[in-house]
Amino acid sequence: MDIPNVSTETLDKVTQALHQAMLQSFKEMDLKLSGAMDGMLYNMIHALYRKEGSTLLDLVRFVDDGHNADLVQL
Repeated sequence: MDIPNVSTETLDKVTQALHQAMLQSFKEMDLKLSGAMDGMLYNMIHALYRKEGSTLLDLVRFVDDGHNADLVQL
C-alpha cells in the first residue's frame, strides 16, 4: 500500500477508492457494517496508506489489540 510522496488530496482519493471497493465487496457478500465500523475502516485504510511497508493484511492486525499499538498510534 506504499504510495510515496503523494499529496493529501491524492491520499484521500485512493483511500476513498479502496474503501468503496471494500464496501461493494462486503455488500456482494451480504455483509453490513455499522456506521462506526464503516468510519473505522476508512480511517484504518487511510493510516495504512501512510505507513511504509503496509499491506491489506495489516487491516487484520489493526483490530488485534495485542499487536496494533504502532498502527493505532498513526
